[in-house]
Amino acid sequence: MFAQWYEGQRAQSESWLHDLHRHPETGFEELRTAAFVADRLREFGIDVTTGIGGTGVVGTLRGCGASGRCVAFRAELDALPMTERTGLAYASDDSKRFHGCGHDGHTVTALTAAAYLARRRDFDGIVRFIFQPEQCPAASSLGGFPTRVVVAPVCSVPTRPTSENLHLSGPSASA
Repeated sequence: MFAQWYEGQRAQSESWLHDLHRHPETGFEELRTAAFVADRLREFGIDVTTGIGGTGVVGTLRGCGASGRCVAFRAELDALPMTERTGLAYASDDSKRFHGCGHDGHTVTALTAAAYLARRRDFDGIVRFIFQPEQCPAASSLGGFPTRVVVAPVCSVPTRPTSENLHLSGPSASA
């Protein structure tokens, strides 16, 4: 089901990636990125809360059941204060900032999952899409934004682990 749906979505997801990659913002300065994410989530019919931790965004999607069970997808919004030298057609427009850590890819992965789940809504419970500011402490003078500040209270299920992490590495992470 997903693979067939994604064939029709792929160009849109790639467009999102290229847009975000061209316009990197470092920690707690992700105003354009946060607005981009919030706008997409709203387009999918997902409830949106902005300003979490400064520039963070949380989308809440309710499925067809009423169990109250909750799962969360987390992605980072920030880029790094470094120069991109990839030569990509969609390289950073900012000579001092670059999505060298792959957070643009994380964001697009979570947005793509949100688009798919919002279209289907064939699950019991709640899905939260958490887009956090400032994951890389080197990117700002304010230091890193602890994941637990956003993730732990979002689902409030104290008997279960609060997060599982997926970290992209290799070529797909930085472009």
